[in-house]
Amino acid sequence: MKKKLISVCILSMFLLVGCKSDAAYNEAIELGNEALKNKKYEDAITEFEKALEEKKDDKVATDLYNQSEKYVKALKSLEEREFDQSLELLDEVINYENGSDILIQEAKTLKEQVKKDKELNEKIDKLTKSSQDYFSNKNYSKAIKDIDKALELIKDNKSYDSQKETLTNIKEDCEDAIAKMVKEEEKRIQEVVKKKEKSLNSAGISEDKAKKILANYFRKEIGHAPNTIEVYEVIGNRYHMTADNYDDNGMRETYGWWYVDKSTGEVSR
Repeated sequence: MKKKLISVCILSMFLLVGCKSDAAYNEAIELGNEALKNKKYEDAITEFEKALEEKKDDKVATDLYNQSEKYVKALKSLEEREFDQSLELLDEVINYENGSDILIQEAKTLKEQVKKDKELNEKIDKLTKSSQDYFSNKNYSKAIKDIDKALELIKDNKSYDSQKETLTNIKEDCEDAIAKMVKEEEKRIQEVVKKKEKSLNSAGISEDKAKKILANYFRKEIGHAPNTIEVYEVIGNRYHMTADNYDDNGMRETYGWWYVDKSTGEVSR
């Protein structure tokens, strides 16, 4: 009788412990699901871990724990712009047999967003690379055009702050290079103009022009010009000229030798 009583007590203790274990398990599962509803994923993982402590090999608790953990990893991968890894993890979250329906739905929604973010990231990478290539080839206008496209796509996206800075720096380098090219072109044009002016000055006043200059000089000084003015030779940058007046009988009146500067038109003797 005594042995029977002991057996009953032991059985009762096991049943009591089992009931307590079930209660703790159920509470942990319930709290975990509630945390998922509130998007408190780390809290949910903690609760599902408690459930596994009560029932070590429980399939439901295991799937909920792993599903939640993978969803958190998917979020982290997305934050780090590891899009393929994030998509792979989300597929696993969606396919858990005993997983949370709430988490499955969130994973499906997030998956579509990850696809869009991946597409955007590919566009930004392509535009960034093309702008860098254009810059290397000194095609600064096209580089700026691609940079502006990229910046417009990510202007309100804080996750691209680092890339915005990179693109902005490239754009500033392009603008500096363009400004430098403009200055160099202006300088080149000025040099061409100076060379033309120098060439014109070097060619100087023609012989006919020099004759007219000397004739005008005489008109101003003595009221009339000799009827014969000739260039005898060119000495350096000056015309060496004769001025004579012949009458109807061929009699010659000389006005001597004169110089006219080829560059300035200055008259001297």
